[in-house]
Amino acid sequence: MKNLAYTLACSVLGASMLAGCSMGAATGSSDREVAEAPASSSKSSPASPEISMAFAVDADPLGRRSGLVPEAWTAFENRFAAELAENALRQEGRLIGPAYKNARGLRVEGGDALVADVGVWGRKIGVSLDGTDDVLIKNFAFTHRRSMDQYGSGIYVGEKTPSAGVTYISNAYIDLAEPGPNPDYAIANNEGLAIGRNSEVVRLRKVALLGAEDAAIDSKGKVEVDASFLASGHRTIRLWSESDITIANSTVLAFPGYSAIWFGEGKSTFRYYNTRFGIVGSDESQLTLDPPEWMIAREEGAEPEIIALKEDPFVRDGETFWQPTTAPVLPEYLKEADAVR
Repeated sequence: MKNLAYTLACSVLGASMLAGCSMGAATGSSDREVAEAPASSSKSSPASPEISMAFAVDADPLGRRSGLVPEAWTAFENRFAAELAENALRQEGRLIGPAYKNARGLRVEGGDALVADVGVWGRKIGVSLDGTDDVLIKNFAFTHRRSMDQYGSGIYVGEKTPSAGVTYISNAYIDLAEPGPNPDYAIANNEGLAIGRNSEVVRLRKVALLGAEDAAIDSKGKVEVDASFLASGHRTIRLWSESDITIANSTVLAFPGYSAIWFGEGKSTFRYYNTRFGIVGSDESQLTLDPPEWMIAREEGAEPEIIALKEDPFVRDGETFWQPTTAPVLPEYLKEADAVR
């Protein structure tokens, strides 16, 4: 049984609220001003979306302390929230604690949705999205998977029904807090983010994916990642047939003795730009800008395409999701990593 003793801290959005997660150098083009979080509305939950959460976890098996550093909303995110239909699902300013019998924190089925300033811990899945249209998940934290079986995810997109719209995940901290990588699927098959087949694109901006036994990202679809930190499982990124992943301005780490990029049978594509690759516990100076061959695993029949991009793949004008930001850096996964804010 996992230790589920928690200390919960709250502070105003944008304030310094750090519990082990430090921030690295800025990515993308020059820094720009960010808009303030949207004010509470009658459609919001009673808790103000200007209040965000951070978790401090006692007796973690790896000695980590989980944390979410809340971030102000961008113009794109403000517009998304403002343009949601009256009947769209809004979950804002919620803390969702442990439950048994494979419980989920939030189950979203169909339609557009906004999940903002929500923290979940001690559940099998933090948020599941099935048959959804456009969804924005902003300032989200998930820690300590609790499940009666080997499965679970921080966020699962299209588990039963493929998503029909774009899923945006902006500023999220997901740590399943498992004891380490485990390749035995009979007892360990969980990941930070899972994407089911035929789902629409999932876009990640400023996300930390940690502490799973299987993978950080397990994808059967299309994923775009910017300014993120991935160090999770025995295959950090898993690409099944017909999957397509583009990652930029990020860090991808493998645990000693395991791979970081796994390709299943069939065709799939992995693109990368200005991304650091290496092994958990190494010095930052040892990271490389191309994945070494030992980090790549291929199943029999795999036909991967690995592309080193020469230009930033994401458009960063003031109207897009891809606003410049600072990428998470977690010093407990790298030696000599500076805590920079």
